[in-house]
Amino acid sequence: WDLVCASRWKVPLEQTTHLLGWTLGSVTAGVTCDRFGRRPTFLLSLALAVPVGLGVALAVDFLMVLVARLLFGATLAGAFLALYVARLELCDPPHRLGVTMVAGFFWIAGELLLPGLALLCRDWRVLQGAVTMILALLAASWW
Repeated sequence: WDLVCASRWKVPLEQTTHLLGWTLGSVTAGVTCDRFGRRPTFLLSLALAVPVGLGVALAVDFLMVLVARLLFGATLAGAFLALYVARLELCDPPHRLGVTMVAGFFWIAGELLLPGLALLCRDWRVLQGAVTMILALLAASWW
């Protein structure tokens, strides 16, 4: 999409759209978790995140990327929030801090491995697809 010079404003717009999706997804997932439960919200969020993530990778124009990134952010927020709350509810109070810290270390490890994965993929579409397929494996964590 030629994101240099006159079109460089598109980069922060895409990032802002993704974060807006996280915000909307957090609000929606909070209500959904309370009404239907953590597990259904988590599994539904992941079931929606995989096709939406592939939609980001297969987008044909910038508007499609924006819409898909908004929805992808919302579904990721739903999965993250449901998993976070379930983790806190399943853990006794004295161990919550430690469990949350360990989970945070795994999140950070994933972020640290991402540049290496990007180096292997070379194309942002392949990277998006790889990250999305990893989400499909995450669904197995609750079975």
